[in-house]
Amino acid sequence: MLLFAILSITLATFTFDDSQCTCNQLVVETECKFNTQCTWDGVAKTCSRKSCADLKDQCASTQGCALDSNGNCKDFTKCADYTVSGLGQCQSKDKTCTEDQHTSNGYTCKTGTYVPECQKITNKTDCKGYQTSTQVCFWTTNPTTKVSECMPIKYTSCEDGQSDPNLCTLNSSCKYTIEKKCVPKTCADVTTEFYCTAIPQWNNSKMTLCQWNGNCQEASGVEVLTQAKCYSSTLKNYHWITSTNKCTLCATTPASSGTPTGTSTGTSTSTGTSTGTTTGTSTGTTTGTSTGTSTGTSTGTTTGTSTGTTTGTSTGTSTGTTTGTSTGTKPNDAQTQNKFSQLVVISLFMALIQ
Repeated sequence: MLLFAILSITLATFTFDDSQCTCNQLVVETECKFNTQCTWDGVAKTCSRKSCADLKDQCASTQGCALDSNGNCKDFTKCADYTVSGLGQCQSKDKTCTEDQHTSNGYTCKTGTYVPECQKITNKTDCKGYQTSTQVCFWTTNPTTKVSECMPIKYTSCEDGQSDPNLCTLNSSCKYTIEKKCVPKTCADVTTEFYCTAIPQWNNSKMTLCQWNGNCQEASGVEVLTQAKCYSSTLKNYHWITSTNKCTLCATTPASSGTPTGTSTGTSTSTGTSTGTTTGTSTGTTTGTSTGTSTGTSTGTTTGTSTGTTTGTSTGTSTGTTTGTSTGTKPNDAQTQNKFSQLVVISLFMALIQ
C-alpha cells in the first residue's frame, strides 16, 4: 500500500476583554496578595481593596481613589471637585472626567470624555489623545512650516505608525522593528516565561492570551492555565474558583460560577491523498428461507470462483431459461459487466429454488 498525506494546522487564538477583577472577587489568597491594591483577611478568608490612604503611590491607577489638591490619596468624590495643571489629566482622577474651563490655577474637571484639539495645544506634554476616532495628537514637524507642533495624525492601525518610532509606540499593541516597520506585537516577541502572559490588541480593546511551552506562544483558551497562572497570565482579568477548579472571568461571572468566557478563533485544515491496492478472498456461509416466485431469463458469461455453503428452505415456483457460456473471459465494458452480474444473481437464485 502506498500512503501519502499532508497535514496543515493553525492553532486557535484566545482573546478576552480587558476588564480586571476587583479585590472582593478574589477568593484565593495568593491571587489577592499578587495584587498590591488588595489586602487579605486571614480570619474571614476574604479579599478587599486597601484604603486610598494606603495607596498613594498607586492612587492614579486605582479606581475609586484620587489625589486631592494637597496631594493626599482619598476616595474619589465627583469630577467638579478637582483641578489639574494640564490637558488630559482629569482622567487620572477618574475615567469619567475631562477638562472644563481653564483658570489661573489650571483646568477644572467635569464629567465627560476628553477630546483634544491638536492644533490648539502649544506644548509637547499636552499633545496626546485622539482628536477623532482616526486621528491622534502627535508632536511632530509640520511639513509646510518646518516647525515642530502638535498635529492630528491618522493612526488607526500599527501600520500607520511606520513613519516614526515614537508614533508607533503610542499604542502599546505595536512595536517598531529594525526593518523600520510598525507591526502588532505577538506572544512570540516575549522571550522569558515570567512575562509570557497576554498581549494587548489595538487600543487595549482585547488581550491575546499567551502560554509558555519552551517558548511563548498563543494559547487556545484559559483551560491550559493552572491555578498559579490563572490570575497573573490573564493580567488580573480571570481568577481561580476552588470549588470547580476552573479559571473564570471576573467581569461577567459571579464568584460561585466556574465557566470561562472568551473568544477562540482559528483555522484547522487537513489535506491528504491515499492510494493503495487491496487483495483478498471471501468465504462464508448463507443460511435462510426463501418463499416466492421467480421468472426470468439469464444470459451472460461467468468467470471466477465461488466457495461457500448455502443452507435453507425454498418454497415457490420458478420458471425461466438460463443460457450462458463459461469461458473464463470477462466482458470489457463496465455497463455490460453490471447487467451481467445482475443476471447471474437471478440465475443462481432460480437454480437454488428449483
